[in-house]
Amino acid sequence: MIKVTLVVYSLVLYLIAPLALIALTRKHSNKPYIGTRWKEYLGIPSVAKSDKPSIWIHTVSVGEVIAASQVIRELRLSYPDTPIIITTTTTTGAERVVNLGIDVIHQYMPFDFTWAVRKFIKHHNPAFLVIMETELWPNTLVTARKMEVGVAVLNARLSEKSYKNYAKFRTIFSKLMSGVSLVLCQHNQDKQRFSKLGVNPNSLHTTGSIKYDFKVSQTQIREAIRLKKILHRNKYCWIASSTHEGEDEILLKIHHSLLTSYPDLLMIIVPRHPERFNDVYKMALGYGFSSVRRSHICESSNTEKVNVLVGDSMGEMQMYLAMSDICFMGGSLLGEAVGGHNVLEPAALSIPTITGPSYFNFKEITESLAEHNGLFIANNADEIFNYIHNLLADEPNRATIGRNANNVFKSNQGSTAKAVNLLRGQINL
Repeated sequence: MIKVTLVVYSLVLYLIAPLALIALTRKHSNKPYIGTRWKEYLGIPSVAKSDKPSIWIHTVSVGEVIAASQVIRELRLSYPDTPIIITTTTTTGAERVVNLGIDVIHQYMPFDFTWAVRKFIKHHNPAFLVIMETELWPNTLVTARKMEVGVAVLNARLSEKSYKNYAKFRTIFSKLMSGVSLVLCQHNQDKQRFSKLGVNPNSLHTTGSIKYDFKVSQTQIREAIRLKKILHRNKYCWIASSTHEGEDEILLKIHHSLLTSYPDLLMIIVPRHPERFNDVYKMALGYGFSSVRRSHICESSNTEKVNVLVGDSMGEMQMYLAMSDICFMGGSLLGEAVGGHNVLEPAALSIPTITGPSYFNFKEITESLAEHNGLFIANNADEIFNYIHNLLADEPNRATIGRNANNVFKSNQGSTAKAVNLLRGQINL
């Protein structure tokens, strides 16, 4: 049964791979260009072969790289002479790996063809593969097992919706997961769902979410202070973070309404995807805002009338948040299309946050913050407007909610240490 399923899956993958390759390698003005490294998607390496066994860590893009960064640092310290290979799918993720400043090798994740994964493993000689969250590619799992590469899933989560989908193929799922020696779950609910799907109970552990363990960048805090001085006329500031197409228009209209009561209010809008930076900037101008792009600000900038700042840079979200009094988290107004983004960065900076009704990707974190009065869940544009307006009007309450959020963030730290200890017990070099 599993052989037939993998054959069908592989045939479908052959059909869609050319389109995926075009999309991933297309040149964008605001996105790093892959150049000749596109061959890595086919398992063809761009670095020299090492005879030493390596540790392979797969992340997808920027968010996963950031989340895994502390684990990567700890493994680097634990295995100082071992090559560590970090794979990402996107070029923005690749750029983030380089910016970590850790001695690791970056490669693009090969497409999930057996032959491509075999090429990758033969060249890089990984003794162990750590998969961030639930990037469970069938041929990769099967090939890793056959080539005796240990596998762990880090920060694993399994929503009720995903569980129901996998449950339709329980036998196949449990077979694919048979080569996974560790599944480090964020929550007990995730652990229970994996167990119901036939995953070996001895491999299942609840370690919490490593996303709580990131460090606030003092460099970005200092840059936020510098930019705030340039934009000094804006007494208050709110941020629309990680927005998607379909949300920007709604949020810009909300800002237009807020300016009636707060004429000096600054809005920072940071699109999730860099290829949309210019479109959002043009949209802000089209709505009549005095708008500027972060990349165009310098000490001599004339920012006296600016009321919309478009965040057109990557890896500076903490800086944008540190400039802000209130955060709205994007990706949460589009139903099941996205499912929200990580609300922990504003919590780490004691910033009260508002999210839309779709946050299933961060359900436990979001509801924990809401339960402790550190976050608001808004169902529509009117509620978003009211929350922002009321928070701007009540500074003591705004500070209290920010502290509540920060307390939740701090009280959940420590997952990285648990995860790394378990990984050390499995990594056999």
